[in-house]
Parts: sequence; C-alpha cells; structure tokens
Amino acid sequence: MKRVPTLAFAWALIAASGCGSGPKFVPVTGTITLNSEPLADVSVMFLPEGSDGSLTAEGMTDSSGKYTLMTRDVPGAAVGKYKAVVTRLGAPGASTDPAFQEDAFMASLSAPAPAKKKGVSKNDPIEYTEDREVVDEPNPVHDIDVKVKAEAAP
Repeated sequence: MKRVPTLAFAWALIAASGCGSGPKFVPVTGTITLNSEPLADVSVMFLPEGSDGSLTAEGMTDSSGKYTLMTRDVPGAAVGKYKAVVTRLGAPGASTDPAFQEDAFMASLSAPAPAKKKGVSKNDPIEYTEDREVVDEPNPVHDIDVKVKAEAAP
C-alpha cells in the first residue's frame, strides 16, 4: 500500500518539473512615428527569426501611435530576435473599384499606381522593416521611427 502514495508523488514531481514548458513571454509596447509624428492605425508585426512563425506578435497603433503586442491570445512577445514590420495600406482612392471600398487590402490592389511625389502623406501606404530583439527585462519599450525614402517628382 505504500507504493501508491510514493508513485503518485513521483508522478507529481515529473509533471511539475517544467515538462512541456514553452517560451517566455514579456509585455512589449512602443510608439510608431514617421519624422517624429505619431502614426495612427498602422499594423505592427514582430516576425520571429527562424522557423517558428506561430510566435508572430502583432498589434495596431492607436491615434497617438502607441501599440501593444499580442502573440495569439497571449499578451506580449516571446523572448528572441525578430524582424519588426510596420505596414499601412493606402486609403482607397476615388478611382478604386467601388466593389472594394470596404476592403482596404483589395482596394489597394485595385487602385491605380500613385503618381510619384516627394515625401509621404498621412494616407500613403507604408511598409518598413527593421531588426529587433525582445529581451527578458521589465517593461521593454520598442519605439520605431519609420524611415521612408522620398521619391523625386518627375
């Protein structure tokens, strides 16, 4: 009869030993700016280096450019190295196919190519990438200043 409690105790030790423990998640917040001005309503993704795309952390900026990352339903991002990607689809233009007015992605695909201009306006599409590392420290802040090359007008 002494074997049952001993066996149960051994099983409990094995279960509590961290078997199956996953990555460490830490809260990640920051502000996205363009030329020191906050960027509202842009997508922020931290794409993990390596093959584990299931640990992609995502967020959206608010009106003041602030974001908070989530990985699936877990607040924050796993400790590790990432490609930070900031994306904003352009606002649908007047010549966009009316069938796509409610779908920003499809609208951006169906819209004619914009004329080249100098600088970036507040509704222009943006795609910006830079390397980031999430470390295990209290309240890591990842502010990103988007740098977009201005194209010369023809």
